[in-house]
Amino acid sequence: MLRLHHWRAPRAFAALALGAVAACQAPPAGPVTPAPTAQQMPAQTVHHSARLRELMQRMNAMLYERNQTELEIDKQRLDRARELAAAAATLAHEASVIGPPGAADASAREDFTHHAHALANAAAELDALAAARRYSELSPQMERVAHVCADCHLRFRVRAP
Repeated sequence: MLRLHHWRAPRAFAALALGAVAACQAPPAGPVTPAPTAQQMPAQTVHHSARLRELMQRMNAMLYERNQTELEIDKQRLDRARELAAAAATLAHEASVIGPPGAADASAREDFTHHAHALANAAAELDALAAARRYSELSPQMERVAHVCADCHLRFRVRAP
């Protein structure tokens, strides 16, 4: 039995709480009919219900999925940095083999090779920082990799007329 003292709860709350308790204890007003099965529902309703169920499950997963720990987040940062370093190193190697786009003169080929080596060096430094777990230095080094790419794009990217 719920006991409410006037000094602990306002009268409105007490009346509301007693009404809720009484409603929970009252028998149902009529016969309880089971929910229809998927076979008994019209096709559009079944599809609609499946869509609602999918959305509710997705929301439930987002609400209750386990939050990552800082260690897991740091590991992902290291993995992404190493992936970027590997991709940049591969690009630098391929670029140095293929050479600059179009018919470039010796000066342009030398400049392109310089950019490829700068990218390879920036990628190697990024990989070394990630291997050494130097988290605070990863972001600035990623920016240096991006800067090398942007410089090369400014010089060599073929633009449409």
